[in-house]
Amino acid sequence: MDISENRVPNTVELPGATRGQVRNIKILDAAEAAAIMRMDSRTLIRWARLGYVPAHPLGEGKRRLWRFIEDEILDWFEKRTQVQKRAPARSIESAIRAPARRSA
Repeated sequence: MDISENRVPNTVELPGATRGQVRNIKILDAAEAAAIMRMDSRTLIRWARLGYVPAHPLGEGKRRLWRFIEDEILDWFEKRTQVQKRAPARSIESAIRAPARRSA
């Protein structure tokens, strides 16, 4: 017996909002979601606990399982990268007078 036969698919079909269409929602665990964003899964779980990233907890207490919906993660990531971009300086003088960026 092959183990893959008993595996539960990570794609859920839910009825869509328009004309009864079915849309696929891909549910990811922390390792899969972190791989999409090229970050460590422990950091992603920490962000999920803090409410910084869209996540769905399963279970009660401190040892929750976290699941992520691929579309929500991609939308959040896209919005986050758009907000942090700054316009280029118009002159060298304005670039010199600009406050320093903090990376930490």
